[in-house]
Amino acid sequence: MRDTDFVKANGWSIFPDSYFTPIEKLVETVLMLIDGGAMEDSKGNKVAAGKDWMLAVEVNGNNHYFRDMPEYCDKMMEEVMKRTDVAEMAPEEMKYYQ
Repeated sequence: MRDTDFVKANGWSIFPDSYFTPIEKLVETVLMLIDGGAMEDSKGNKVAAGKDWMLAVEVNGNNHYFRDMPEYCDKMMEEVMKRTDVAEMAPEEMKYYQ
């Protein structure tokens, strides 16, 4: 949790400091995703280099967790996402993403 303008300033006072995620942890997690490669979450779940894309990551406190991808909201979204999956793309389609 981070203190934002969604709640009045005094509204955050009901939570102990330990409930807040340090901005440094958010930055560390984002940089881990940008750098890519093999990575591990706070529960020891590992992602191999080369499989480090399309990850859902939850950050809470000083921890980060990989989450399973939720199911698609409808068939159209599923088709769109499958057609943009670089692991499934034909080499001639890659030109649109380079």
